[in-house]
Amino acid sequence: MGFNALAEGTFFDDGVHILTGAVALSLFLVSLRAYLKLKKPKFLYLCLAFFLYAIKEVIVVLDVFFLRNPIATAVSHVLNLVVLLLFFAGVVK
Repeated sequence: MGFNALAEGTFFDDGVHILTGAVALSLFLVSLRAYLKLKKPKFLYLCLAFFLYAIKEVIVVLDVFFLRNPIATAVSHVLNLVVLLLFFAGVVK
């Protein structure tokens, strides 16, 4: 088993994207619960960041299995930037 088994588009890579999306969705639900309980803006930013990250992973998985569209890749990169900005906003608030 070499590095090719871990390359983009392999079963391992696809599985990691699916697992990452599931973890992001779980963290979204936890941060949403925290926001609804405490009403602190930082939890709202974290909530939005995790939600967008889960959406990004759905886009990546759909692109790998169905779309094969370069626009999906560009959208996922833009969502990465937005997620990082939301995490930053959550940390500094």
